[in-house]
Amino acid sequence: MFEQQKSDLRADVANLPREEQIKSLEKFFDKFCNIERWDYAYAVCELLADEYNYFGFKFEKTRILYKMKQYKAAAYSCVQLLEEAEQNSAIILGIKQPLLFCAMSYFELNDLDEAYRFTDLLIQLINDDVQRRIGNNPNADLSEENSSLALAYSLKGKIFFYQRKYEAANEIFDNAYRLAPTFDTMYYKAYMFYHGLGISKLVEYACMLFENIIKLENECDDKELIKNAYYYLGKIYSTEQGYINMARAQQCLIKAGEYGYELTAEDVAPFK
Repeated sequence: MFEQQKSDLRADVANLPREEQIKSLEKFFDKFCNIERWDYAYAVCELLADEYNYFGFKFEKTRILYKMKQYKAAAYSCVQLLEEAEQNSAIILGIKQPLLFCAMSYFELNDLDEAYRFTDLLIQLINDDVQRRIGNNPNADLSEENSSLALAYSLKGKIFFYQRKYEAANEIFDNAYRLAPTFDTMYYKAYMFYHGLGISKLVEYACMLFENIIKLENECDDKELIKNAYYYLGKIYSTEQGYINMARAQQCLIKAGEYGYELTAEDVAPFK
């Protein structure tokens, strides 16, 4: 895969000593990730992992393939790592990131059963890490583990949501939100509050969470989520008793349209 890219990279570092080659390839990797040249980023991973025996870059492949939307390949790369882990237990130490992107890949492929299986395995491994660290130091800083767990819980909540298990989804999203409120968690909680799914309809909380999302829109990579948040705010401010603010509603619906939301005649009727 990406043989031309690997050939280009080999040529770029050919005249350097081996250690300098590795350092240069690491810098290339950061550069290509920053500019989202995922083909070259993946080529660097393969070179460092396979030709330079740079073990840590094995764990980057799943993420890069996910970013390239090659979801089947991303999932398969993680499955391969798990098979290798049967012979090399050290792989388990770095498997959590690949597991997350593997589960996310299965979610994108709409294989919710496999997404659930890998998400549950990830949660188990993170919880094992937490217990081990607390055992070694009751005052250990668990912020990194909590952030990882929040992402895993958020994904599990989305799986339950699309399986229409709304009460279970709401409970899991609550767990995720307490650990670290991600954009996904805030959006799905807001959506469920607005529609009364798995919980009583609470427009106040839906409005608060949608507003929190758009305040941070420049930090969110998921523009579909931002688009929908603006749309539902527009609906709240134009239709929900106690929240009517037509100027704000129009502003939000215009922003939703700018992000690509196809507004209907019913959406714009209150402004005519």
